[in-house]
Amino acid sequence: MNYTFKQKFYAVGQGLFYSSSLSNDTNTVHIVFDCGSEKIDFVEREVIAYKKEVEKIDLLVLSHLHYDHVSGLKELLNGTHVKTIVLPYLNKYERLLLQIDHGTASQWYSNFLDNPYNWLSEQNIEDIVVINGNGGNNEEIHFQDFSPDVSFEIQNFLTATDAVQEDKDTPFNQKVLFYQAKGYIRIANLYFKFFNYQINATQRKKFETAINNLSIKDTQSALNILKDPKQRKNLEKAYEQIEKYDLNKTSLAVYQGLIFPKDKYNIDFQVTSSCNSHPIFLNECCWNHCDYFIHKHSLNHNCIYYLRSHCGNTCQNMIGTLLLGDIKLDYKRTRKDEFFNCFATLLKTVQVVQLSHHGSKNGWNDELINEIPSSSLYIASHAVKNKYDHPHKEVLIPLARSQRYYISVTEYDEWYVELIYI
Repeated sequence: MNYTFKQKFYAVGQGLFYSSSLSNDTNTVHIVFDCGSEKIDFVEREVIAYKKEVEKIDLLVLSHLHYDHVSGLKELLNGTHVKTIVLPYLNKYERLLLQIDHGTASQWYSNFLDNPYNWLSEQNIEDIVVINGNGGNNEEIHFQDFSPDVSFEIQNFLTATDAVQEDKDTPFNQKVLFYQAKGYIRIANLYFKFFNYQINATQRKKFETAINNLSIKDTQSALNILKDPKQRKNLEKAYEQIEKYDLNKTSLAVYQGLIFPKDKYNIDFQVTSSCNSHPIFLNECCWNHCDYFIHKHSLNHNCIYYLRSHCGNTCQNMIGTLLLGDIKLDYKRTRKDEFFNCFATLLKTVQVVQLSHHGSKNGWNDELINEIPSSSLYIASHAVKNKYDHPHKEVLIPLARSQRYYISVTEYDEWYVELIYI
């Protein structure tokens, strides 16, 4: 039977919108990871075009709830049926922090942040999977034993957990189900493994205390503080007590693996990619001219890639995509090891990497280069001109020195790939 696998990063500027699909002669599954941009016109343009071809999304994953990653969500869900949505849990204090930072971006987004889980339950979504914790050490899944010819229905092998207590005053809709990141989700030949850090309990408590001391009890009181210069200054002082409480730390990272028949794991698959932005084979002699290569070297062409799984042990029949959202990877020792231990040998199968936080240095860890095959393509989704200077040179220079492939997806450029196998 013929299978076609497609994946695409959309031209949304400072944000992220990714989709993939797998189809055979009779069935198709559609996957979306994040759907947002700082410029709502950019993401809505891409979402409207996407919905002309797709009416049903099997799995929708939100890495986190920052506006530039979910601003297109309302338009995406309008008229679209979603089987399962997966997103991390944020307690009411963390959602208030988002309200303070971004709650005035639009009315629907403010309503969404009040209780995103119940807001989603009012949409055309069958199941809402909330990831609340990693559940200790993640066991390694022996996916080399998977048969590729399986049902196109969603199979959820995540570990269920009890509902959280911080929102006990607001009962959750029965669609809302809580899980640890331990385990995986499977749809046909696609395998999904999740990871997110948990905010340190002491740090979380400091934040809750600082918020309560300012009498911030709901969205309106938070927005009132924003309008009062004196109160806003007090809020800034409260932030100083929190030691850079950053919700990007809890961003959900996802490994998406494409499973092949066991007798095909030694075959190189030729992949043709059509894109507007030229993939750059970075090398040491050009890294100091990155702005030119990233933003101005733009051509219309077809790009040929040769992908294969490189792991000689348990990963032989899988090719992976690593979707990092905005997760922080600049940790040392223990927290860094949590991430690498979670994905373990899966990293050896990765062929496409979405660079965390639009290529930010705090979303980068040099050890990724050693753990991921040299043939992999690194992609940053960002605006051509942005106030954050994304992507950062601290990310591009290590890629250049290691001669890795890199591409920018901006408001003008997209990247997609189609893979066909039998």
